[in-house]
Amino acid sequence: MRVGPSWVAVTRDRIRDDPDTLVIYETWKGTAAHFLEHHMKKPYRVEYERKLKTLLKSDRTFEWLEPIRTYVKNS
Repeated sequence: MRVGPSWVAVTRDRIRDDPDTLVIYETWKGTAAHFLEHHMKKPYRVEYERKLKTLLKSDRTFEWLEPIRTYVKNS
């Protein structure tokens, strides 16, 4: 996947009681406004969003989370 230097990570989770429901967490450098203005308009993202609309049971939602702290396991 080539998304550029501002991409940090992605996590896909499934809700145990509803395995058809997926939650995708994307972490990007920058602001929400920058993400919407620059990344959502890239050709790969436009195509992904177009295809995604045909797969969803309900409307897609975006949430902008504010990181508080990251815990990393020491080796």
